[in-house]
Amino acid sequence: MRFGANYIPSKNWLYSWLDFDEESIKKDLQTLKNLGFDHIRAHLLWSYFQTNETAMSEHCLINLGKFAKICDEVQIDFFLTLFTGWMSGFVFLPSWLNVGGFDIWRLGMFTDERAIEAEKLYIREIGKVVSKSKTFIGFDLGNELNCLTRPEIDPQISEDAADKWSHIMFEECEKAAPGKMHSNGMAHAPWFGKTYFSREVLSTDGVITPLHAWVPFTGTNSRYGWNSIETYSLPNYMSEMAIAYAKDPNRQCWVQEFGMADQWFKTEDELKDFIFGTLKQCAAQKNMWGITWWCSHDISDKYTGFVDFEHNLGLIDVNNNPKPAGLFIKEFIDEYKKNGTTDHIKPTNALIIKEGTGEESDYTNAEVYMKYVKKGIYPAFVTPENAQNQEYLKLRGITEIIQ
Repeated sequence: MRFGANYIPSKNWLYSWLDFDEESIKKDLQTLKNLGFDHIRAHLLWSYFQTNETAMSEHCLINLGKFAKICDEVQIDFFLTLFTGWMSGFVFLPSWLNVGGFDIWRLGMFTDERAIEAEKLYIREIGKVVSKSKTFIGFDLGNELNCLTRPEIDPQISEDAADKWSHIMFEECEKAAPGKMHSNGMAHAPWFGKTYFSREVLSTDGVITPLHAWVPFTGTNSRYGWNSIETYSLPNYMSEMAIAYAKDPNRQCWVQEFGMADQWFKTEDELKDFIFGTLKQCAAQKNMWGITWWCSHDISDKYTGFVDFEHNLGLIDVNNNPKPAGLFIKEFIDEYKKNGTTDHIKPTNALIIKEGTGEESDYTNAEVYMKYVKKGIYPAFVTPENAQNQEYLKLRGITEIIQ
C-alpha cells in the first residue's frame, strides 16, 4: 500500500503558484519524504493557470515546471488536480466562465462546448509541462468536483452531461499524459447519496477510484465515536461500494483524502488509536492502492477566511516540524514496511445496495455494513441488477447474499 499526503505548502498556501519559493517547497517535500511518504497530491488552482479560455499563465506554468523538477530531485511522486475550482471553502473558478457575473454570456463548465474546448487546452498545456517527469503519476480531474455541480455554476448540468464530460476529460488526459493513473476525486457523497456523476462512471472512467473518507463530514463519528471498529472501517465501506459498480472486479481504490484536525481529539493516545486503527483497516482492504492524508502542512494564521480547523489539519507545522499525528503515521509506515500485511479482507458474502434517500450523508447502506463489521464480518456490496447473476458473483468470489 502506498502512503502519501495532499500537499499544502507551509509558506504561501496554494497561493504559492504565484509566489513560488523553491527552497521552501523543497524543504516541505523532503520533510514529507523523511516521514516515509512516497507521493503527494498537489493542487493547481484553475483560475491562476488558465487566465482566459484561450490563454495560460506562463508564470504559473514555469513554476509548475520548477515544482516537477523538485519532485524529481526529492524523489517523491506527485498527482496533480486540474480543475481545482473548489478548495478548503473557497471557489477558484476562472473569471472567463462569467459564473456569478454579468449574464452577457455564461459558460457552464460541464456542458458548454466553448468551456469544454478551453478545458481541453488547459489539459494539453499542463501535460506539456509534467508528462515527461519521472515522478508524475497522473491527473486528478479536480478537487471534489461534485462541489461545483450546482445549477448556478452550470445550469444545464445533469447526470448524462456530467458522465459525458468525464469521458471527454479522461480521453484528453490520456492524450496529454499517456499511461498515467488518471482519476476523478469526489467527496464522500457518491457512496452515500447521489451526485451528478454516476457511480458507474466514477468506478469505470480513469484508472483508479478515489475515495474521500472524512469521518466527521460523513457523520460517522457522531454515530460510532472517533475510535471504534465502525469508524475505522469507513474507507472499507466506501471501497466496497465503489467495487460494486466497477466493470473490473479488480479495480483498485485510493483513499485520496482522509485526515483529522488537532481539536478533534482530547489526547494523543486517542489520536494514535484513530490513526493506527484506520490505517490497519485500509491495509487489510485487498483492492486498496494507497492512502493520501489530508494534509501535509498547517495553514499559517496570517491567512484569514478559513474555517478554524482548516488551519491545523496538517501533519507538519508551518515551520516544518512534524506534529504528533505526523510522527504516529511515520511509526505506522515503518511497521508496515517492515511487516506488511497478509490478512486481507476477502468477502464471500454480499449486501444488496439499497437506493436510499439520495441525501449527501444518507447512511442507508453504510449502517447495514457497519452492523456486520461490529460482528467481525466484512461483506461486499452488489447492485440489485447483479444480485442474481451467478457468473458475476462467482467472478467476485461471492457465495452468499445476506440481504
